[in-house]
Amino acid sequence: MRIRWGILALTLAVLWAAVSHGDTRSARAQAGVSLLDALDQGLVEAQFEATGAASGHVVNVRLRRLTAEPLTLAVPPGLALLNENTGEQDLVVRILLGASAGGSRYNIAGAIVLIDDMAHVYALDGYCLEANNDNPSEGARLSPAGLANPEVVRVMLAANDLPGAGDEISAIQAALWAVTDDLTEEQLASIGYALSPDERTIARTILEQAGLDPARYRLFGA
Repeated sequence: MRIRWGILALTLAVLWAAVSHGDTRSARAQAGVSLLDALDQGLVEAQFEATGAASGHVVNVRLRRLTAEPLTLAVPPGLALLNENTGEQDLVVRILLGASAGGSRYNIAGAIVLIDDMAHVYALDGYCLEANNDNPSEGARLSPAGLANPEVVRVMLAANDLPGAGDEISAIQAALWAVTDDLTEEQLASIGYALSPDERTIARTILEQAGLDPARYRLFGA
């Protein structure tokens, strides 16, 4: 009996050690991690490609897991993507839209889920960061570069938190370019982003939600 209890105690100790000090990559894969963390930890490989749009569904990302464990990945608002074509705009991601269904179609999803070794494509909502550069060309390769500067991240979070703002693509882009380029309303109109009075109000509200004073920016009379 003492031998059996000794074996049981030893078995439990080994299991506890495996849980406490085992493969952290496996444990984190099961629990779910940020896409950025998964890339840093070598859990996944990802290829980001521009769709050719300037705002909204601007990026598709093709992902394949590099671990035997199932992966559930969150896309962080404010993820910066650098364009390999230096004359074209870099992008910032606002939110995951869903699993690609081909072309501009996607099935809405709240997280990236990888449960096999196949490549899977997901659609991302994002916005251009440099108003005076060309739009990203369709198929342009993009490289993740961590999070954008804090004010840009705050604008993305505010657009997510403000009820109804997520559908206001022009207003989000205007608020973002107010922060990054300090464009006037006339300059916005000259590059195809003429704002209606309602869109202008939403852009202002997004900045306020982000904790940024609209009076700092020329779009609102600075």
